[in-house]
Amino acid sequence: MPPPAITPTEWPATEIAAASSYKPGDRVWVYRGGSWRPGVVESATSLAVLATYRPTGARGTGVDTVTAPYVTRRTDRDTSLDQTGLIHERLAAAVIRPIATRAAVHIASSLPAAHSPVSDTEPQ
Repeated sequence: MPPPAITPTEWPATEIAAASSYKPGDRVWVYRGGSWRPGVVESATSLAVLATYRPTGARGTGVDTVTAPYVTRRTDRDTSLDQTGLIHERLAAAVIRPIATRAAVHIASSLPAAHSPVSDTEPQ
């Protein structure tokens, strides 16, 4: 699917998806610098979307926060943005690692001192 042929100001308000409908890893078009650029959603709130996108035809990326009219879904693949490993790495950094860290801290804090991995005393 090619980029939209209209600018955000020409977009019918009834066809603009809510910013909160986007999830991390979603493929999107981001309107920046007068044109639509391929991007990937990093996070979203009810007001805006944080996306990594290609600001030019080169392989570099930019990160920006945009409101709903300036982002829309993208179905075609962009080889420099849509690498499965890259998306999974981003999701792991944003979601999985913090949860795993909190779980490890919770488990360690609930163990008796003799079983704690940081205990420097031997059980009696």
